[in-house]
Amino acid sequence: MDTWAMAAKVRVKGGYIRVPLHLLPKARIGDYILIEKGVAVAIIKHPSENRSPKES
Repeated sequence: MDTWAMAAKVRVKGGYIRVPLHLLPKARIGDYILIEKGVAVAIIKHPSENRSPKES
C-alpha cells in the first residue's frame, strides 16, 4: 500500500503540507481539519460558523 494513498495537500498559514487522512475517509475539498502531530484527526467547522449572531 502506498503511504500517501490516503493523504491530502492542505493549506496551513499560507503554505502547504501533506497529511495522512486515514482517520478521515469522508474529508472533502474545502473542509477545515484539525491536524495533530502531522495527522488529520477531525473535521471541524470554520471559525465563522461558530460565532453567535451578536458576535458578527
